[in-house]
Amino acid sequence: MNNPYNKHQFSLNKLSGLLGLDVEYFIGGGIWLLLPFGINILLGIIRSIFFARLLQQSVYGQFTFVNATMGTLAILSLPGINTALVETVARGNWGSMFDAARARAIFGFLGTIGMAAVSVYFYVEGEDQIVLALLILGAFLPFNSAFQVAQAYHNGRKQIKFVGLMQTGIMSLSTILLILVLMVEGGLIWLVLVDSLSKLLFYLIFYLKARKEVIGTPRDPGVVTYGRNLTGAQAIESIASYFDSVILGFSAGFVDVAIYRIASVFPKNYNSLTKITTTLTIPKIAEHPNRQIYTNRVRRQLFVLQMINLILVIIITILIQIFIPIFYGDIYSDSIIFAQLLMVSLIFALPDAFFVAALQSRKQTKSIAQGNIISGVLLIAFFLILVPSMGIIGIIISRIISRWSSSFFRFYKVSKI
Repeated sequence: MNNPYNKHQFSLNKLSGLLGLDVEYFIGGGIWLLLPFGINILLGIIRSIFFARLLQQSVYGQFTFVNATMGTLAILSLPGINTALVETVARGNWGSMFDAARARAIFGFLGTIGMAAVSVYFYVEGEDQIVLALLILGAFLPFNSAFQVAQAYHNGRKQIKFVGLMQTGIMSLSTILLILVLMVEGGLIWLVLVDSLSKLLFYLIFYLKARKEVIGTPRDPGVVTYGRNLTGAQAIESIASYFDSVILGFSAGFVDVAIYRIASVFPKNYNSLTKITTTLTIPKIAEHPNRQIYTNRVRRQLFVLQMINLILVIIITILIQIFIPIFYGDIYSDSIIFAQLLMVSLIFALPDAFFVAALQSRKQTKSIAQGNIISGVLLIAFFLILVPSMGIIGIIISRIISRWSSSFFRFYKVSKI
């Protein structure tokens, strides 16, 4: 015990026993997720600053709009397969990565068709730049969807450090190239093309690396079916997560899309941060498929998690009014109040990330579907009702109602497991 390492290990083991958690795993894994996430936040902010400073608001809004359209239609590529792959790889079925990639590529072409269909509207409107941007993104959709399963594979193997480096590499290359395009005054088409190519390159490299490891390993014949069920359960909520910028672009114009994009920078990054809880928790719960989840100890852990969440939300809300004018200038001053109001929708974000992990790990497809339907239906319904008349405020009200409702529902379902 005189050895500093032994003292450190003893403290971790004692804390693990007190909390009922593998503290060493969560701290170690959390650090390797937080470090690249922090870098990615910085890169994302830098990217948004260059976009805001060097692009006209209308062009920035167009770039955001076409990517949101792709995000909406990407549901056709069955993204739920990635979650299913994490779960089955954690049980040793590494070879399922091939089945996941094949399925996502095939169904991804449905997204390509959808992007082409949307482009017809803008062709009629004479928006040739948007038409071409939509077609480019649609062409890349099946391939990026297929190769992206490599990330899910490494998540399933709990290679947290590697996944973090992978995410940072993708974000770094994309950001550097996009900034170069902005500096040489490249337009919408070059931005879309460079962004798509950089992501495809990285996904392909990591897929080929993973491919060497999984050849000849066991496969789970149900991974695609489970992934399809998860996609169906997540479909409405997934579509709704991008639908705000889409409907705002159609109803209010691309300048408002740019203002909303800046307003969502800090809330969106924080919401992504909370997903680390899900990423770390799924493999741990999957290791013990018959163990009760909602115990007295978990209740205490969730209370602590909620307190941490509230403190972080308050701090970020205060910092928003300082950072937006500094980073983005007076032209985006309207984004401040919108960003602060968006943070209100995230006051249950961290506990909700745990609820999502618990339901996914136990394959509670019905509960996942019900929660996502509640969230997604409310969100889309309020978008359609409020956004055309209220603009960005309509989006914020919709998100608060939707996120709070789905969090309470998932809490109820997990409390029964």
